Amino acid sequence: MMSSSFTHAPPAFTDPQILRNLIRQEWRLCRGPVVTLAMAWLTGLWVLVIFHHPGWLIAIGLWHCITISPIQAGRDVFDGTEEFSFSLPPGRSPLYLARVSLGLVFLLANGLLGGLAIACNLPQRLWAVVFSGGLTEPFAPVAGWPWYAMAILLPCAAHAVTFAMAANARSRTAVNAAWPVGISFAVAMMATGFYLENFLWQELDGFIAGPALLVTTVLALLSGHHAYLRKEATGSGGIADNGSFSVIFWILAFVLGLTLFSSVLFWGFRATTVQSHAVEHEPARQAKPTPTPARAQP
Repeated sequence: MMSSSFTHAPPAFTDPQILRNLIRQEWRLCRGPVVTLAMAWLTGLWVLVIFHHPGWLIAIGLWHCITISPIQAGRDVFDGTEEFSFSLPPGRSPLYLARVSLGLVFLLANGLLGGLAIACNLPQRLWAVVFSGGLTEPFAPVAGWPWYAMAILLPCAAHAVTFAMAANARSRTAVNAAWPVGISFAVAMMATGFYLENFLWQELDGFIAGPALLVTTVLALLSGHHAYLRKEATGSGGIADNGSFSVIFWILAFVLGLTLFSSVLFWGFRATTVQSHAVEHEPARQAKPTPTPARAQP
């Protein structure tokens, strides 16, 4: 007769209860810096009312990518406990999803709630219920909705790239180096999208930069998850001989280099087009007679 330990199958990797327990555990481990950042967001936006532009929300999101994302993704590398974490029954996939979801929830709340508060002047309306003064004066609306979209998409893309690289890093140094690469890659994608929009339509509307950042977020998370499932556990020294981090790094470096090359190419093409257009119209301007002023009648 088989024992109960063999008759019952292990829990599925996609069990929602396991994922919820892992999320609660990750929240207990990282709630200190998250609460500190949330208090700064709450104080600057709702109490002191100094966050009146989506750029502040972008700064808060990028600060999360610097201080929280790499530590949360590479905690096992810092502690030298990857072999223990990988041997736990839930498996690697729920662990990866639980850790990355906390950062995405915070960044989405930061961008959505903060953008809504800034666009509708909600802090000023709230303070106007208590008293009337300088804080209750509504700010001028920020022109252009792409800033509000970037307040959500840019930090999420930077978080995705940073988390994917830090989760698959082989050493503490590589974990610490993940956030400069993630932020630089996300900013480069946004700048390239804006440049192409200005080149095609002579205005910034986010129709290229937004989808580019969204695709970057999805591809970074999927590639990081794929590499994390095949990663070799690091030892107590935080170093392992695998190529997951290197593969992701070179893929991102190739995409970034291709993006920058395309930007330079479009810039050169536009400069040549503008110069040739000016040369074509120069003879016409020279041949155009100069009007003589009419003489005054006596």
